[in-house]
Order: sequence, then C-alpha cells, then structure tokens
Amino acid sequence: PLLEVPRPTPFMAITRAVADALARRELAEKEFVLAAQRRLTAAAVGRTGSVAVLDEVVGVVGGWGLLLGRSGTLLAAAPAAAGCRLDAISADLARLRSAPGTASIATYDGQTGTWVQSLNTGTELVGFLAVGRSSALSPAERQVVNVAVPLFVLALDRSCLIGRGLERLQTSVLRLLVLGQVTVVEPVAAELWNGLPDTPVALVTCRGTRFAIGAAAERLLADREVAARPVLHVQLNGGLVCVAAAADIDVVLTALHPVDGLRVGVSDPAELDELRQARGEADRAADAAGVGSGATVVRFRDIPRSGLLDVLASPAVTE
Repeated sequence: PLLEVPRPTPFMAITRAVADALARRELAEKEFVLAAQRRLTAAAVGRTGSVAVLDEVVGVVGGWGLLLGRSGTLLAAAPAAAGCRLDAISADLARLRSAPGTASIATYDGQTGTWVQSLNTGTELVGFLAVGRSSALSPAERQVVNVAVPLFVLALDRSCLIGRGLERLQTSVLRLLVLGQVTVVEPVAAELWNGLPDTPVALVTCRGTRFAIGAAAERLLADREVAARPVLHVQLNGGLVCVAAAADIDVVLTALHPVDGLRVGVSDPAELDELRQARGEADRAADAAGVGSGATVVRFRDIPRSGLLDVLASPAVTE
C-alpha cells in the first residue's frame, strides 16, 4: 500500500513506526505458532492421536489434509470428504517415494494449492502428509504444518514398530494353524483376529510388488467389513496370506480390489486341518493369475486340470 505522512514528520519517526509494526507482526506470528504447537501436542497424546493432530492442523490453516501410510493408503482425512483428493496427488506420492530422505512437493493448479510432504524417520519412509487450500500458506502456517510433521513421524514409526512385532506373532500363529495345530492357535486367534473363522474356510494368496503387498495389507486393516469378521491375514515370504470363512471371501476380495499390481489366488473350501492343502491350491491359483486371460483373481476351481494328453505332451515326457 502507498501511505502519505505529513511533510514535517521526521524520517526516523517513520522508520521507528515501521519497525514497531514489523515487531508486532512477528510477535503475533510467534504467539500464533506457539498456541498451535500446544494444541497439536495435546492432540498427539490424546486417544485418537494422529487423527486429532490432522484435525487440528486443518482447523488452524484451513483447507483440507490427508495422512497416508507408506504405500499411499489413506489413514485419516480432514474433513472426511477430503479422501476423494487422493487420486489427484498419486503422481506426487510416486515422486516422493523415489526421493532420498525427507522431501516435499508444492503445486498449484489455478484453484487449489497442495503441499505434499514425505514422513521419514531418517532411515525409513513411514508415510505422507498432504495439505491443500485455495490460497498459499503463510510463513506462520507453514511453521504449524512443520510442527505437525515430527508428531506424525513419531506416531507412524511407533505404529510400524508395534506392527512388525504383531506381524511376526501373527505369522508364527498362522504357520501353526497350517500345520494343523488348531487347538493351540484358537485362544491366541481370539486376540489377534477376533477368533478363528467358521468352517469351511478358504485361503487367499496375494502376490505382487512390495508396495502392492503393503497396500493390500493396509487395505485389509482399514476395511470395516473385514475388521468385523474373523479374517486371518499376514505377510509371509514376500506375499500376503489370508484365511477367512468361505462365505466371507468376497468381502476380502472387495477390499483388495483397488490395489494395483496384485495377483490373487483363492483355494477351494476346506476345513481348518486341511489348510496345508488349501495353501498349495491358493499358491497355484496365484501363479495362474495374470497369465493367459489376464485375470488378476483366480480361483483354484477355475484352473484347467491337466489330463492324460497334457501330461503326454509335456516336455518331460517327450524327452
């Protein structure tokens, strides 16, 4: 703005007035950031943790915010309708995932400014934070977002540590179940997966890239329909293995459907003491997924069985 002052006003008086105004603005920004920091810290130690922190960030800076897992799975959105913006930042997530260390990308499409930040412990990527609104963030508002970043990193890293310990336990329990130790596994399964599924069950084997398997695991954890049922799922030997009641398999497949690059094999219905055979069937179906017709989900019952002519025509026999 252009200001006019009376000609007799000393230049030093003008300089002092400007300096005082800048000092007041700087003090107000510091108080704004400190107040926001207290609110974010209080939210972080509350029961809802990261979700409350994201709500506070959006409450302070306005617009919308997304908290994502390392594979890009939506963990929290503020407001809830902001989850629809996930597809718009998928390219930014891919770029940040390949960048070393902590990095961020700021974009503006003419209507919305978006800032996407990778959440990194220094040795491991644990997630992403995205914040957007119709106008650019002020320096003080950017400081508020920066204050939230380590809170998100701490929460997600702690979740990853707990998750890895839980994953090892679940893997061991599932191995016992496949070996037929149903009575041993039953009381533990009640704590890990809401109990054992009703028989007959079906076993699902998922294969794909590391990011596809991670996204599939996060989808199963986040899906409400899956969480309401006793669905056993663990990452095993670079893939994902699920055991559910045969009647609930479609619920599992629906949860896995949005994951790109995933190949899924489904066994025939079996009893719990027949899971070793079911695992072989699901593995064979997963091998067939993406081959021939290109179907990414293959059920064992749909795989053509090898007849006598197929066996005679095989290279092993002709040699």
